[in-house]
Amino acid sequence: MTKSKILASKALTRFIYGAIVVAKGDPGEPQGMLRSQLSPVVLVVEDDASLRNLLCEALKTEGFSTCVASNGRDALLQFYQRLPDLVVLDLIMPEMDGWETLERLRMVSSCPVIIVTGLGTPEDIIRGFLEGGADDYLVKPFGIRELVARVHAVLRRSGQIIRWC
Repeated sequence: MTKSKILASKALTRFIYGAIVVAKGDPGEPQGMLRSQLSPVVLVVEDDASLRNLLCEALKTEGFSTCVASNGRDALLQFYQRLPDLVVLDLIMPEMDGWETLERLRMVSSCPVIIVTGLGTPEDIIRGFLEGGADDYLVKPFGIRELVARVHAVLRRSGQIIRWC
């Protein structure tokens, strides 16, 4: 297993308790790292700058930390650097589309992914869930409050959030 796969795998089995992030790993290995914030990190991958900024502001207002990428290639770099708790992923992007990005993420990670896209046919939705392994699928246009509610729900189901006060 490559170092990046091991790192991504460990990041996805994190449990947050206070300011300590504990990662499940091999016995005898250092198990935790300090995290400067208590809020979950959401990677927002969207090529439309105005929508990307709007999503980030809404998530920050709800207490999430965010990092951003405008294409799939940058998303993978941000993923390995920031080890987010959840990814909000557009499908139609330059350089590397969301389908390929999701496929590459699933090779190394089970990090929750919410797809946000204009592709709303039943075939696209089925492809996102069944073939791609997305945790949720939201068709544009959508309400910001709905996205935030889905982020909370997916994180809760994945065990990333027990309760945030």
